[in-house]
This record gives sequence, C-alpha cells and structure tokens, in this order.
Amino acid sequence: MTKTNKILTTILAVLLLILVVIGGAIAVQSGWIGARGSDSNSNSNSNSNNIAEPFKGTRYSGAVDKPEGLADDTEDAVPVVLVIRFHENGKTGELTSPTLKRHSSLTRTGENTYREDIVHGEGEGGTEWVFTPGENDVMEVSYTTPDGATATTQLPKTDPADNAGEIGINPNVAGAEPDGIEFPADGVRALATIELASEGGDRTTETAIFRGSREANVFTVTYPERGCYGVLEHIDNVTKKEVFSVGDCEDGGIWHFTGGDEKAGEAEFTSADESTTGKLTYKATEWTDLDGEIGYSRSGPVLDFYREFTEDSLDEKDADKEEEKEADAQPAQAKGSCEPGAFDAVVDGWPTPFETIVNFCDGEWASAAAGGTDDVRAFRFVDGEWQYVPHHDLQSISSYPCHHPEILKNEGAPEGLIKATRKCG
Repeated sequence: MTKTNKILTTILAVLLLILVVIGGAIAVQSGWIGARGSDSNSNSNSNSNNIAEPFKGTRYSGAVDKPEGLADDTEDAVPVVLVIRFHENGKTGELTSPTLKRHSSLTRTGENTYREDIVHGEGEGGTEWVFTPGENDVMEVSYTTPDGATATTQLPKTDPADNAGEIGINPNVAGAEPDGIEFPADGVRALATIELASEGGDRTTETAIFRGSREANVFTVTYPERGCYGVLEHIDNVTKKEVFSVGDCEDGGIWHFTGGDEKAGEAEFTSADESTTGKLTYKATEWTDLDGEIGYSRSGPVLDFYREFTEDSLDEKDADKEEEKEADAQPAQAKGSCEPGAFDAVVDGWPTPFETIVNFCDGEWASAAAGGTDDVRAFRFVDGEWQYVPHHDLQSISSYPCHHPEILKNEGAPEGLIKATRKCG
C-alpha cells in the first residue's frame, strides 16, 4: 500500500468513528436506545409502570383552601385536608380526607392523571386528579369533579410513617388502633382557643379540643390545625402536660388551669421549650361533636365513627343481621326512665338542695349521685321499676355507699355502670 493510500485509509477510519459517535447520540436522544438513568422517557409514557421517584411509595399532605365542588357550601367551607399516598411506582394511590370524612382509591389513567373511586364515606366518585411534581418535594395538585368544578393547591411531601389525618379513616395505615383511653358516660368536651406570644414578640392563635372526665383524671387533646393528638398527663389537680402519639408536635407543653368549671374556664399555656406562652380559654361543646378530631383522635366517641366507617366485612354484617332478626323475634324488654326524678323516688332524702346527677343509664342499669355530695348509688330496672342495688360496703372517710367491681360484674352489670360507681377500698 502506498503512503498516500495509508493516509486516505486513516482519514476514512476517523470519519467513520465520528459518524458512529454522532449516530449513537442521536439514537439515545430519539429514544431508539434506552439511556441508563434517564427518567424523562418513563415520565412521559403514561403506560409505563416505572414512574420517577416522586410517585414511589411517597406521601403528600396539606389542604385545599378553597375546595370548589368538594364541599357542599364552598363559600363557608373550611379548608379541605388531603393526604395522598402513591403505590406500585405510581400505578395506584390513595386519597384520604378527614375533612370530607372519606377514603378513596386512585387509579392512574394518563400522564400524572388519576381517577378517584370512593371506598369509604359519602360523595360522588369519578373526580379526576392531576399530580405534577414540583420543586423542593412539593406536588402541584389540581382536580376536576364530575360536575366540572375545579381547584388547585400544593402539597408538600411528608414522612410515609406519618398517619395524621388518616387515623381510623385509612385502614391500610399503621397506628390507627384505639389507644385504650376510655371516658365515663358523663365526659366533657371543650373547644379551646390559645392566644400565643413568642419571645420574639410574634403572636398567633391556635385551636385545641380536649376531652376529660368530670373526675379530672383523664384528659386528651387534639390540635386539628397542626394534626396532633395526645394526652394531658396529670401533674397535679390544676396542671397537665402534653404527650402526643399522633403528629409531630413536641411533648412537654404545660396547661395550668387558673379558673372555671366544666362549662367554661381559663388556663395558662407554656410551650415545652418555654419560648412561647399564652392564655387559653375554653368552652364546653356537645360530647358527640367530632369535628376536628376525625383522622387524629384514637379515643372517645370518634371510635364509634371509625368502626362504622370502616365496617366492610360481610361476615360481620351477616352476623348483625342475624342478631337483628333474633331481637325482632323476642319481645322488647322494658327500659326505665333516665331522668333524675326516677331515682329521687327510690332513695330517701333525694333530691338534695342540688339536683341529682345521672352518671350512667342504659334503661336497665344506672348510676346516680346526690348533687353536691359523694353519695353515688347503683340502680337496676326490674319488673317495671327502678330498684336500688345494695351497696357492698361504706367508704372509710365519707361513709357513703361503695361497690366492689368484680361483684357488680358477676351480677351482670355493664362496664359503664361499674366505672360510674364508687369503688370500695
């Protein structure tokens, strides 16, 4: 081969190498060759199950401030809290709303688009949701209801281990079981407003809901705006300490009650790090009111809502129907009146100058107390009239009647009655 031919051959080889490199780059950019680590192709393909990280087992939570079409009355509606979870690399998901009292499944129908189907709760399914990943772990969210109503919001990413807002509503999350706290039948629920001031001079206002017994030995607290629930541990008769089991609120906040009664009152609040203090005022509400507690609280009447909400077992439903049939086949047992006067007629000296207080009554068993005293009696409705259940002993200091729980239980008394009577010993 001549020297000239060798030079031409070398030049031709270099040109071919350049063409190969350019062709390969074009092929990768055109999608002909799958580029390792490239998410752009998988994100743009709505039929792919390999969606990018924002949809891989993640959780987002926040609120829609103006929930057009989601709430019955948008003008007066409170912000709607949403919790979104993605599963199967984004192929499916879950939507939970403690505000709307519903739990739904999400099925991907297109690029970042999902159809909502309600699993538990009321409302119309078929709402279309669009989730678009944004910056700083924030998800851009929009929806369109079947009626055409639409709105947008932003939801920050939250820890998948969190369950605030999902307690009892989403049966698939951990930590939603009852915490074992039980209240007597005559418990108190109050709505508290806390006016806070920090060391820097900033002032804010928060809302809290607390429940307690009239004996002031059991208290729970829920912060609906902060998504926290816990107990107020007893320090002394007027001082309680916050300990949370739901949400990321810091333990150790102190409530020091300064005046009032079960209907209304005041307290001083000090944060755990003592950097924030404030005045707390509270007012009693209906015991059965659940607003602000659904999705957070793990005790009290909200548990009845949870049990009904997530009840989907056919076996349990069939068992309930059988019990209803048996109950219909048997004559209904007469029940006694639960009015205080019904027990005044049984005990000599009742009523006292203060009204008689009924602590528990289911029409068959009852516990009532002489107002202004520690005189608590148990009653049972037998043969069409209330009869006094003989006491088992007398309290050593007050000499008022008392009962042994195990004896009452053996006599068939319900748990509510046993808790409402004075215990001996």
